[in-house]
Amino acid sequence: MDAPEQLLHLLNVTHKLSAEQQQQDNTAQKVSAIAAADTALAARQRTYDQVLSTAGTLLKSAISAPACTHEVWGLLGRWYSLKGELLSSQEAALKQVRALQSSPYKSNPTAFAVMAAASLRLCRAYLASSAAGRQGGLRELSAARMHLRGLLKQCEEAFGDKQLYKELHKLLGDVLQAEDAALAAKRAAAAE
Repeated sequence: MDAPEQLLHLLNVTHKLSAEQQQQDNTAQKVSAIAAADTALAARQRTYDQVLSTAGTLLKSAISAPACTHEVWGLLGRWYSLKGELLSSQEAALKQVRALQSSPYKSNPTAFAVMAAASLRLCRAYLASSAAGRQGGLRELSAARMHLRGLLKQCEEAFGDKQLYKELHKLLGDVLQAEDAALAAKRAAAAE
């Protein structure tokens, strides 16, 4: 009778060892899959960085061309945003808006839409720069306020009922609020 019990015990131990070996194999497969995913992710990131770098090189070359349009400045601004360079993004957005100022945005709906989108991007960059605590944030908020007020005044008659006009007006409210907060902080710092 002892032999069958020992045999059952050995079978149990063998089964447990087999289960543990299978669990170790599964763990090794999971670790291998994670390592492969990390390698693929790193390769994808390298490819993304290379494409981003090449796009930046091309855009920087394009802005020096005589036929550079506002679209190139807009793309360059977005490229700088992807790279996390707020100041450069803001400068490119400003140049895009300046390039659009000679367009018929005051009367042409398509030109207004382009100008409004560029202005929204520029003023959001000003807000982001100010929120990041960069020096000169109050000056940038003031520039955003003046730009938006001028644009809204010029386009109110033709586009006052359009959604983009309302977005510009809402952004002006955000800029005014941020400017008031920055002024209050400056006053509080001066009082100390």
